Amino acid sequence: MIAPGVRITVVGDVMLDEYIFGEASRISPEAPVPVVRALGERKTPGGAAHSARCAAALQAKVQLCAVVGADAAGRELEQLLSEGGVSARFVSSATRQTIRKTRIFAGHHQVARVDHETISALDPDDERALANAISAAADADVILVSDYAKGSVTGTVMEQVRAIAGAHAVPVIVDPKATDWSLYRGVDVLKPNVAELGHASGMPTRTPDEILAAGARMSAEMSPTAVLVTRGADGMSLFAGGRHVLDDAGITREVVDVTGAGDTVAVCLALARASGMDWPAVLRLANLAAGIAIRRAGTAVVSLDELMHEAANG
Repeated sequence: MIAPGVRITVVGDVMLDEYIFGEASRISPEAPVPVVRALGERKTPGGAAHSARCAAALQAKVQLCAVVGADAAGRELEQLLSEGGVSARFVSSATRQTIRKTRIFAGHHQVARVDHETISALDPDDERALANAISAAADADVILVSDYAKGSVTGTVMEQVRAIAGAHAVPVIVDPKATDWSLYRGVDVLKPNVAELGHASGMPTRTPDEILAAGARMSAEMSPTAVLVTRGADGMSLFAGGRHVLDDAGITREVVDVTGAGDTVAVCLALARASGMDWPAVLRLANLAAGIAIRRAGTAVVSLDELMHEAANG
């Protein structure tokens, strides 16, 4: 089981997830869209910030290194993380805005999403500041890089992550979005989903055999990095050194919302490996955590007590 108090440093693209809940009883006279009367709203950390929040819920000691805008959303995100037990080492950028994703619901149905974001590589000043923040968070048992392809995970940032990991003998887990995995070379584990595996390999991943072929190829190219492919309802598959090593079957659960389930798996993987768990136990625990997360709406977190209960009774 995951040991309480594991020190984890999370690096990546952070965002503020906003939810507007309302009801729709008529169509707008201005366009063929529903008019939603807002009844309530909720804001939660998203992206790498959600990963950090997940780790805190699993009783880890969490430092989060990221770039935000010099704006109200960045300050609000930092406050939400502090309330959730996360120590945020934020770089306040003069050239970027804090990413916000606003989802609008009418009843139980999402009718629109509005994204406010900057998608470009960090400018040199922000990049250096983020590298310094990572250096200041070097007292970790594991590093998790949560890349949402918004520009924070650059070659310089990954060089700093690898330097810290090498100096302190710390494993690095990456949840990848880049199609060119050379950016992540030298890390311990890559955790793509099936679509990400297909994009990186340039191979089809529609069938189980195609997934196995693409996973074997990419693990051979990235060796000695292990590749753990999440396959939704079909579970997970582990590859290493060009070989298919291990599977763990998916757990049948009622699916309410898959948002953030990948973050839950990545965090569980990082903390479990830092706790010394072997691969079969890691995959089983990560599947159990994902099974809890998908039964909840929005970017939900899973507590260590819940995970322990699920492991004992699942």
